[in-house]
Amino acid sequence: MIVETHLHTFFSDGLHSPLDMARRVKSLKLNGFAITDHDTVKGQKAAKIAAKQLKLKLIPGIEVSSTDGHVIGLFVEKEIPRLSAAEVVELIHEEGGIAVAAHPHCRFRSSVGDLIKTVKFDYVETFNTRVPWIPDNWKTQGIAKEMNLKGIAASDAHAIEEVGFGTTRVKDFGDFENGKAKVASARWTGPWLIGYGKFRRFLRKNKLY
Repeated sequence: MIVETHLHTFFSDGLHSPLDMARRVKSLKLNGFAITDHDTVKGQKAAKIAAKQLKLKLIPGIEVSSTDGHVIGLFVEKEIPRLSAAEVVELIHEEGGIAVAAHPHCRFRSSVGDLIKTVKFDYVETFNTRVPWIPDNWKTQGIAKEMNLKGIAASDAHAIEEVGFGTTRVKDFGDFENGKAKVASARWTGPWLIGYGKFRRFLRKNKLY
């Protein structure tokens, strides 16, 4: 099963509705998706309806603006206060969720950086297609390899055209909990090597970055 773990809608700073994003996921023949709007779960009701309508798996989620940088909570259905990264991760775990460090070393956004070495994240985004400076992803990948941190991919899509550039492979959602979620290699290599320039031009043209 291949899923999108990091999507935004117009309930935060995305351009499209949860239904639009779900339709795009379906058109790409992906199996599921997570809506992770910034500091809100208001889009989750619409996302659930869309997922049911399109026969897709849904991961409820949120991207929390912690005081240290952005933190993703997967399988979280309530809003999390903007505390430190460590406190946010603890609250996500209390809700039974999975804590992910979003774009950890992206120098152009609020990122937790080297806190991935000490804060108890379940996963780190070792591949985020919205990181405009490629070495920032490489830095995260290097630290993850050195410290044996678990990595997943993320499109971090704010528009339907961005969906599918970075995806994660799981047998089922239980893989997230037992640490077996992995970057889907087919999506990880192709768009990165071939489509990255086109993708960046799209972002600049539409003033999405």
